[in-house]
Amino acid sequence: MPTVEIEQAQLDLLQRSYNLFNAMWTHPEVGMKAKKLLKEMDPKVAIPEIDAAAPHVAKIEALEKKISDLETGLTTGYQQHMLEKDWSAARTEFELTDDGLAAARKIAEEQKLTPRAAAAITVHDTPKPAQPSGFTPSGWNLFGPGPSEGEQADMKALLDDPDGWFDRTAAKVLSEERRGNGFGRAA
Repeated sequence: MPTVEIEQAQLDLLQRSYNLFNAMWTHPEVGMKAKKLLKEMDPKVAIPEIDAAAPHVAKIEALEKKISDLETGLTTGYQQHMLEKDWSAARTEFELTDDGLAAARKIAEEQKLTPRAAAAITVHDTPKPAQPSGFTPSGWNLFGPGPSEGEQADMKALLDDPDGWFDRTAAKVLSEERRGNGFGRAA
């Protein structure tokens, strides 16, 4: 091999670069990452650790995928089994017919409810809300119709002259009592 002359500074730089690359290449944690990066940059580079393991890595990755798919399938199957078990228990508990079960499933899907809750709603249909009576009070008397004209005049008299109102009302009540039409008796 022919000898080439270079300056000392360049030689020092090349030696430091070589030492750094060699330390990185043989490092127990970083070395494999560096080798994979180099193989990714140039797939034609021969790296024995990666090239020899490639077929085994492919098989391991395929097995990992199969295991992952199996776990997903088992989890989904178990969840489906438990859901059907819950539906069966709800059907037995609430004595649902096929039509009732279909209605309960529809309710469960629409309202995102458990099978038992949907079956309960199906069997014990929630009562319809009470319709308003149309009664709207016109005063503080919330439990009866508004005051008549006579009652309004009586209320005005009470507010204007409480003593006079009491005298008139007491006399009226006493006269009704004497006639036998007192408090609580039919007229």
